[in-house]
Amino acid sequence: MASTRWAMGIGVVALMATGMVRAQTVGIPGQAVPAITAGANMTDQEFRRGAYPTDAQGLVAPRAIQRVMAKYTSDAMRAKIQGIVTVEAVVMPDGTVGRVRVKDSLDKSFGLDDQALIAAAQWTFQPGTLNGQAVPVLVTFTQEFRLH
Repeated sequence: MASTRWAMGIGVVALMATGMVRAQTVGIPGQAVPAITAGANMTDQEFRRGAYPTDAQGLVAPRAIQRVMAKYTSDAMRAKIQGIVTVEAVVMPDGTVGRVRVKDSLDKSFGLDDQALIAAAQWTFQPGTLNGQAVPVLVTFTQEFRLH
């Protein structure tokens, strides 16, 4: 079973780039953020390995129990960047998020993609089940960034 691990000041995240995933370190020194199992250097096939798609026959899809909203970076606020980051994640049989990556990017320069991944890794789910057994499931969801 996967569990969320915490590290001080860093979180390992992945960004999608031409079918490959790169690992990057993000975070604020001294601030606790989850250490994300990002699927660094994984192809699409490797990232999805072992996870059922939400439309698999007989699968009851995971249901979000706790959603964590992504935080704006000060650089993104100054640049007035707004929009949506689409995140792809594997929900583990214990309801935690295992691998996570950006599917549709909003911003690679001001840290919003990274913040979306940090928040997504902290979501918890009622696990997906197949024939009554909890299984890993590939899910897609969004993180919205809006200035008010």
